[in-house]
Amino acid sequence: MRKLTVGAALLSVCLANTVVADYYHKQQGCKIKIQKLQQQLEYAKTYGNTNRVQGLERAIANVKTYCLGDYDENYSYNDQTKDISKLKSKVADKQEKVDERNEELLEAIAKGDPEKIVKKTRKLKEAMAELEEAKSNLALSTQE
Repeated sequence: MRKLTVGAALLSVCLANTVVADYYHKQQGCKIKIQKLQQQLEYAKTYGNTNRVQGLERAIANVKTYCLGDYDENYSYNDQTKDISKLKSKVADKQEKVDERNEELLEAIAKGDPEKIVKKTRKLKEAMAELEEAKSNLALSTQE
């Protein structure tokens, strides 16, 4: 039982690291968006394009308010982008499922029911495998 508790604790730490890394990556995407918009804003101010300045200032404010961080420098509007967007959504859904399964496992551990612990551990492993598969599909799509 003690080994299972230690294993669950280590698993929780690993999942927490994944969440923190994902959050950091998203924040970097927002910073890149803002930097690119500010660069365009400087050009617009230099050339006296007041309408463009107003639009870019509004865009920067919106990025600061609503940025989700899924910015890609090489973004293009085509069918492949739509597919990648779907895959990113699928990865996010699978990550959410892993988080839910982890919570369920921790609850089972807190209750101390060995059968539920085994069942929840198996379900968590399945969810993690699905997440890894979704991440692999996304990685393959972005390489093409």
